Amino acid sequence: MDKLIITLLVVIGVLVLFLGIALEEIKALQQDKRDWKNRYYAAAQIKAKGGVGEK
Repeated sequence: MDKLIITLLVVIGVLVLFLGIALEEIKALQQDKRDWKNRYYAAAQIKAKGGVGEK
């Protein structure tokens, strides 16, 4: 019975660790998405104003 409880605690610990890592990755991906959106809009505004590289 003790081995079962220890095994369950280890499995739960690993799942919590995995969930924590996954949440951090999701946050990083969301930040990357925001960064790319900001870059795209900034480039679109520069192009609309006849800015860099426009012929």
